[in-house]
Amino acid sequence: MAEIIKRLMSSEVETGTGGSSTRRERVSVIPIVGMGGVGKTTLAQLVYNDRAVKKQFNLRLWVCVSDNVDSDPLIVKVVRSITSAGTKFISMPKLEETVAEEISGKRFLLILDEVWKQEINQEWERLKGLLGKNCVEGSRVIVTTRDDMVAKVMGGVQPCCLGHLDSEDSWDLFRKKAFEYGQEPIDPTIVDTAKEILAKCGGVPLAISMIARMLRELPSEIEKLVNLRHLEIKGRNRITHLPRGLSHLTNLQTLSPLY
Repeated sequence: MAEIIKRLMSSEVETGTGGSSTRRERVSVIPIVGMGGVGKTTLAQLVYNDRAVKKQFNLRLWVCVSDNVDSDPLIVKVVRSITSAGTKFISMPKLEETVAEEISGKRFLLILDEVWKQEINQEWERLKGLLGKNCVEGSRVIVTTRDDMVAKVMGGVQPCCLGHLDSEDSWDLFRKKAFEYGQEPIDPTIVDTAKEILAKCGGVPLAISMIARMLRELPSEIEKLVNLRHLEIKGRNRITHLPRGLSHLTNLQTLSPLY
């Protein structure tokens, strides 16, 4: 995150994928690349909401490009992020005029989240040209994508590549999400079991977070365990309620106290 913010704030931008040279320009692109679930959108959100970033940019826009419910051009989605006015019957020249007016004299940050198709190149070149003519120097675009070629086509600079977490970072994330105050359980059996589950997540942050959240609460399907006799929930301090199906477990004999 710190590296991306540094690149956002810099008065110069890289001009090649190796980052070997720089130049000043009005709009530059920073691609964030990685497979689904590694945290591209989360990272972009953290940058987008950073206090220093808010202070640096007069205008911040977020566009979800991967929205499959429509096939609207990229510029239409950008206009929607700028104004609440409808865009259905607006001509392309009018859309471009709207964008030009909104960014005129401003340093903006535009997030294009989950760009999947390389075919967006033509739309992007037209939009980038429009943005560059009207904004203040130092404006930035962050693109999140799973496709290296999309990053190359849209950015042409060294991307920020997100990979899998190693075992230590995976456990650190899991521990913070699953256990009270992020503290490792005293019971080594719980730790060993948790790490066995964690190993199956493959270091993917989204999978780790989802599994951790599941372990913080009793499953709603617990009523299907008709032969369950003993239920141990001691130490699971994050549990705020018990599922309704618990009352259907007629064979349940003991339920440990929460604390």
